[in-house]
Amino acid sequence: MDIIGRGFLARNLACLAGRHHRVVAIAAGASSTAATGADLDREADLVRDVALRCRLEQRTVILFSTASHALYGSTTAPVAEHDPVNPASAFGHHKLRLERLVAASGAPWLVLRVSHAVGPYQRSHQFFPAMVRAVGTGYVRVHRDAARDLIDVVTVVRTVDALAGAGISDEVINVATGLPHPVPDIVAAIESALGRAATVHLVDAPPAAATVSVAKLHHLIPGLGSPRDGAEDLHTLVHRYAPLYSTADP
Repeated sequence: MDIIGRGFLARNLACLAGRHHRVVAIAAGASSTAATGADLDREADLVRDVALRCRLEQRTVILFSTASHALYGSTTAPVAEHDPVNPASAFGHHKLRLERLVAASGAPWLVLRVSHAVGPYQRSHQFFPAMVRAVGTGYVRVHRDAARDLIDVVTVVRTVDALAGAGISDEVINVATGLPHPVPDIVAAIESALGRAATVHLVDAPPAAATVSVAKLHHLIPGLGSPRDGAEDLHTLVHRYAPLYSTADP
């Protein structure tokens, strides 16, 4: 697998570099929902160039999109990949544009809509390191009705490996747990992991929570497993990775 990028996801995917030689994974580009303008245009140019090369070489291009509120909007029931989306930001519109670009490129393609991955090598502006850092300062400002579907990046890598190995292409797939956690619960888990309490300021704001269906993912990869207990999984995930970000950026 050719892995394009040097950031969080690319570094975790590096273990697949010696496998799946007919696959190119684009793990580069904007990683912040606040990104606009030139950054998004540069990512679009990169995706277009890679898709063209993959069409000529008949290699499968993997695009990492988002299964977050940014693309789906706030949902009250699980949303499947074929359901309408409701982008809540320029970032969400941008990801949808890239999805359509690769699907129309003529290359074999795979769009993976990944929720909020957590693991080593994350950038300081990403959700989980930012929350850990805020708890470390003793003060956290949280939107009352916000939730995040946290998924271990190890599971994301295992999913990419399985899908590439099975030769699956021309599909859009949600890669998530399907169990979004209220952000105040995530903050409480981080407090437990760090052994310290923070002052939590709850702010009223429009709901920012998406619940996505992972039925397609588990149909395609039956052995992937699924969370049995959301609270237990959140506790385990946060306790595994919070210490990485409790004192310094990666």
